[in-house]
Amino acid sequence: MRWFWAAIIALIVLAGLMTPLAGIPNNRVRKALGLRLPQRRRQPPARVGTDADLSAALEKVSPIPSTAVGIIGLGILLWLMIVKPF
Repeated sequence: MRWFWAAIIALIVLAGLMTPLAGIPNNRVRKALGLRLPQRRRQPPARVGTDADLSAALEKVSPIPSTAVGIIGLGILLWLMIVKPF
């Protein structure tokens, strides 16, 4: 049953990696659009940014690192569940 705990630890590591890779850049886009950030629901919406603010925020968003981490993590989880090495 150690593979089960290894899978849980892998999920926690994946969540810890995916937050800075995908969440933070997308929060910049939300802020440029004037949307509330997910953690601050009671805060009033921010002012809508200019097109230059939105373009700058979109340039910082890259789906490749978060996709790579997600695919590798999914592969590790599947390997743990199918092979059950421990």
